[in-house]
Amino acid sequence: MQEEQFSSKKQQRLNKIKENIQEAGFGELAENMIVEPKDAPKMSKILQEFVSPYIDPVYTLKQRKSLFGLAAIAWNAAVMPTSEIDTFLEKELSKQDTETQQEVKKLIDELIARKYKYFSDIKYFIMDVQVTETKRQYHISVASTLLSNPE
Repeated sequence: MQEEQFSSKKQQRLNKIKENIQEAGFGELAENMIVEPKDAPKMSKILQEFVSPYIDPVYTLKQRKSLFGLAAIAWNAAVMPTSEIDTFLEKELSKQDTETQQEVKKLIDELIARKYKYFSDIKYFIMDVQVTETKRQYHISVASTLLSNPE
């Protein structure tokens, strides 16, 4: 019974991610979105491993959403063509004040280096990350797509 409820809630989260991506108008990337295909890496597990050195001081749902959001930005920057990274990061950080931009950019640079070092063979673009909380734990749902021409 509990497994059935968990599966149903998981499917609801995945459907919500798909809706968000469609509303955001990701075009071709959205069409290629992978939602738990057979034999493909489980991006939610990979993203959790990716942020593992940073997770200990993160306790609240809001903090976890922020961390995983930054992790997705860094991950995506690392799989983009090098020539597009600075433009992408400027766009993502444009709403922050200068001091916050510098601190966030430093963390993103660390995460990009981590991506290159430990996850360089995984060429998925993260389209959306949802972090939800139950009474006992957090759940991470990730929608991703394989880049057709990864660099």
